[in-house]
Amino acid sequence: MKFLRREEVGVDLIKGDPDQPRKYFNPDTIKSIAATMIHGLKKEATGLINDIELDDKYVVITGEQRFRAAKLAGKSTVMCKIFTNIDPDERYYRQGLENLTRGNMTPMEVSDWIVKVLVSMGWTPSKPGLLGQERTAIGTYSGDKYVVELAEKIGVTKQFIYEKLSHQNEKESVKEYLRKPDAKSSIIRSINQRAPDELKDTLKDKVLDGSIKNREVADELIRALVGYEDEKIPPPTVKKKLLETPYTEPTVRENLKKISEIFPEKTHKEGEIERDSELSKALSANTTQLYVLLGRLDPQKIPPTHRRSIISGFEQLIGRLETMIDLLSGKTLMSGE
Repeated sequence: MKFLRREEVGVDLIKGDPDQPRKYFNPDTIKSIAATMIHGLKKEATGLINDIELDDKYVVITGEQRFRAAKLAGKSTVMCKIFTNIDPDERYYRQGLENLTRGNMTPMEVSDWIVKVLVSMGWTPSKPGLLGQERTAIGTYSGDKYVVELAEKIGVTKQFIYEKLSHQNEKESVKEYLRKPDAKSSIIRSINQRAPDELKDTLKDKVLDGSIKNREVADELIRALVGYEDEKIPPPTVKKKLLETPYTEPTVRENLKKISEIFPEKTHKEGEIERDSELSKALSANTTQLYVLLGRLDPQKIPPTHRRSIISGFEQLIGRLETMIDLLSGKTLMSGE
């Protein structure tokens, strides 16, 4: 890929790339970028107005969203960087990486992009196998040099790649869900990791039809279905009701209460008090450490390639913390009342 020149290009001459990995573009985001173009805000003030990258035929390499915003804003020309000698694999990699670092792709788009990039690196998917800690339905990745190389190249963990590749193992209806911009892959991941095999499809169907909208609710439902920790599993009639109930209340707390009303969790056994005391001490110490660490962190200096994984981790943590705050503050009793 060779840089030719930087120039103002007529918006009517620019063409989008239908083969790029990102398919969905948020219309509200495009309107927002268009507004910054109309009002002429400086690049430093928004971080959004960057040169669009084009090949020598004026087809977009990166910057499809900015190109669409320029059209919406009624711009006649837009500043672009022109490149030539573009390898198709390099083009696809560059397009996906830009959107990955900005968090713009859906979970399934990320998964498809990773598969195609790995193949371009020389990796050959094996036949479907069992889904495990380091295995997906399209190959075994434990110690796979291509996965390690890609993880280092884009600044993510191997586990991040394993998780995204595992989407390839899902049935088509789940894949379609994961192609939606509001899809919550963390719920699907939690079901895969925690639910018994015989319940996974049923629970995923509840996610698809909107009966489960939050990972915390999914986690608690799974706990109830398997009998919490060491307790007796629910009888068939109770399990049936747990699975048939829609958990669509406005707050997590209200949905957790529904689960508790159907199948209440027993109070702690006497022998568990000492264990819980030690866990609470560890929780207190680690909470303090996290607070101090966040105080020292400058978000502006976090590398773009690390931001997506940090955001994902924080999103999961926030949901769990909200539930814990309600429990500890007495807003929700352990019985869910």
